[in-house]
Amino acid sequence: MQYRILIVNNDRDMADMLEMIFIHQCYDVDVCHSWTDVDDFFYSRKPDLAIIGFLERDLNITKIKDEIRRDKKINDLPLIFLSRQQNELFSVDNSNECLVDPLNFYQLSGCVKSMLNVPA
Repeated sequence: MQYRILIVNNDRDMADMLEMIFIHQCYDVDVCHSWTDVDDFFYSRKPDLAIIGFLERDLNITKIKDEIRRDKKINDLPLIFLSRQQNELFSVDNSNECLVDPLNFYQLSGCVKSMLNVPA
């Protein structure tokens, strides 16, 4: 089975790099560069997992996570949040969520495999 990953990141270089990494690992990858455009990807493309990272000041991880978890159509979607801030106020509520340093590609890849139950 080929899994679909949605990368949501307004940093185009980071999004492009992540897209290349996960395509190389044989995932289907969609990229969205704006949180305002993400609904179409969530509902029509139906990803198996979302990797979310933003530099926008008005969007924080907790706000995004809460918005997704309130939506009955996507509330069980596995989420990986990218953040280099160690003091990010964030609580992992279940095994469908994790917080990863975006520059630690081995950790990120391992987290994706774990959340999608892909053999190592």
